[in-house]
Amino acid sequence: FGWSKLAKRYSTFTRPEGASHHWQSMSLGRFLNYSRCITFRISENGLYVEVFPLLSLGHPPLYFPWSHIRFRKEAVGLFGKNYLYDLGTPRGGRMAVQEKMHRVILREIQGD
Repeated sequence: FGWSKLAKRYSTFTRPEGASHHWQSMSLGRFLNYSRCITFRISENGLYVEVFPLLSLGHPPLYFPWSHIRFRKEAVGLFGKNYLYDLGTPRGGRMAVQEKMHRVILREIQGD
């Protein structure tokens, strides 16, 4: 479940208002890693995900409503902890983020 599959349903060209978290890392599925080239924007209604512009060919921005993001589990790997989220309804993919973004995203989906 890669970026292109998620883009079929969640691509957007509207950048929402909200706090931005630049130069973040994430992975999609087991093999797609985006290291320090992601901007997450936290809006009132969802999570906006954008690849750094010079690397964005074939990667339109994505926007997930909070109701389409579910925390799955914490995973420990070779480079430390990652936090796995299911994206989409029905599940369209799995996103892994590091602890800083996990805390931000989890706070939003739990409504704190």
